[in-house]
Amino acid sequence: MMLNFRAQNFSYAGAFKFFLFFKNKYFLIFILLTLCSLIGFLKLSQSRSAIESLEKQIRSRQLEANSSTESDGGNSPERRFFQFSSLENLTLVSGDMQRFGTQNGVAVSGATFKPVGDLHNKDIGRMEINARLKGPYPALKKTVTELLAGHEDLALEAMSVHRDRATDTVVDGDLRLTFFYRKHLDAATP
Repeated sequence: MMLNFRAQNFSYAGAFKFFLFFKNKYFLIFILLTLCSLIGFLKLSQSRSAIESLEKQIRSRQLEANSSTESDGGNSPERRFFQFSSLENLTLVSGDMQRFGTQNGVAVSGATFKPVGDLHNKDIGRMEINARLKGPYPALKKTVTELLAGHEDLALEAMSVHRDRATDTVVDGDLRLTFFYRKHLDAATP
């Protein structure tokens, strides 16, 4: 049984002409650019709506944070000044450095403490702490993280890490911290 395609209003010549029309390279480039711009527009509108929802979340969290700081007295520079401890707490920082290093398998050596002279600031003092650390990098990173998390009046100024060979698992680190303290603790009671 043979099908007669002409009886069904289908011609191969028309389909071939349609195919030749699409074979034109400029028309294909036009179609591809149109599709790409349509896809880009759709992605852009999705990204824009996602950004707007994130902005709303950020605004609401900022409002929550502002209301919580207002309820507990704010976080003004004067308020932060009262959070600094005295110079006697420097021994706690030194002890914690040794303790965290021992817990994490890091050797702490050569810790030096040097006061930094601030002529313009009569209330807040600074002490520079330099130390050498030796151990595996993840343990060294954990030691520094725990030390900084445990002392709000401690700031990381610089940290350099080096090893002798690329295959070494033990690294040597030089750490420079700054300890902030109140110079006259008795005169500045909250």
